[in-house]
Amino acid sequence: MVEQRLTKGMYNYNSKPVSHLFGLCDGQNHNRANSIMRNAGWYNKQGEKLNNSGDLSKADFLRIFKELRSDELFITLFEMDATLKFIMRKGVIDRVSGKKLKKEAPGVDYVAENCYYIIAKRQLYIVDRYKIFGKNHSRFGLEFKVLTSDTAKQLIFFHNFVRF
Repeated sequence: MVEQRLTKGMYNYNSKPVSHLFGLCDGQNHNRANSIMRNAGWYNKQGEKLNNSGDLSKADFLRIFKELRSDELFITLFEMDATLKFIMRKGVIDRVSGKKLKKEAPGVDYVAENCYYIIAKRQLYIVDRYKIFGKNHSRFGLEFKVLTSDTAKQLIFFHNFVRF
């Protein structure tokens, strides 16, 4: 069995040991011109948060894209969905179970519902909730395959149940 590299809190500067996989670190801050995402939440395919928050640049996307293994997904959520909803609302409630979700591990359903970018081995995805992109979308000099919310959920669930 292959060791899981993307684990809950792995970039969190409050935890030990701190990982620098893909050259990332918690709280990293790029200038606005170089950021694709600012203060983003980074997640694994199990719906576990990898960091507190941090910016991601084009170079970060490319490095993750090249170095991910085929059994891994690196999923990003905007700051509002990754952090602020949990603070402002004093928690987020799961629509199905009615239980309060944990910011550090809101779960696959929450992450699949709120993700914006999904990075897989040699594939970049963007989630188009408002059907404004085509099948492919060019952004920041990168080529993204466009997913609907439903196909994003299917991709994440598929990666959780298929053995690579």
